[in-house]
Amino acid sequence: MEGLFSSGKEATPAPAAAAAAGHEGGGHGHGHGADVAPEEGHGGGHGGGHGGGHGAENGHGHGSQTKEDFKSKFNISSFTYNRRKPFDPVKMQMFLQGMPADVGRCVVPIGSDATEKVAELKKLLRPIIRSKGFCWLTSQPKTALYWAHAGSFFELQTEGAWWADVPRDCLDGMDATSKQKILDDFMEPYGDRRQEIVFIGIGMKQAEIEAELDACLLTDDEMAAYMEKHHKKAE
Repeated sequence: MEGLFSSGKEATPAPAAAAAAGHEGGGHGHGHGADVAPEEGHGGGHGGGHGGGHGAENGHGHGSQTKEDFKSKFNISSFTYNRRKPFDPVKMQMFLQGMPADVGRCVVPIGSDATEKVAELKKLLRPIIRSKGFCWLTSQPKTALYWAHAGSFFELQTEGAWWADVPRDCLDGMDATSKQKILDDFMEPYGDRRQEIVFIGIGMKQAEIEAELDACLLTDDEMAAYMEKHHKKAE
């Protein structure tokens, strides 16, 4: 995890490396998989969507009990956090300290002044049993980071370059369907850079969790300064 929260050298792979990192199938690592939250699919931009599911029609039913019955009985819910601003690494480290997982490799130890806030976050985030997706950090503007959490396991790894930073001829060499799936994730002026993280848990407080994640994003003023800085670098 070294360097993920620093402004060190980024992972900006050549086209072949980008493909190996999961860029051939229409997205970064083919999305979040039906094993996370099939009802929270993201269309074609992540390798063809997540339409599979495990309902009775696929031979995996549990008697007459439907998936919705099961979720209702155990208060299981899921939601997808989607935003088009980057996370501030310092703010995000605080959030990660509250995750119900071993995040020691991803963060630095907190100071005593942050103990109370982390305790509040731990209480709020405890119901999360799994989360998975992609995120965008200011410290690595050209790199999609893969967020993987299940139980006590947590990992934040470089996944490869965002499609917006991959040479255009890589897209032009694809078939029309695959290319369109990728372009569907684009939004000006940031291309496909975004936060897209699926959370699944028992008794989660979605609005409060999203508010804490929103607090990790750049403010409008910070975003304007950030974009000006990177625009100058590109010139």
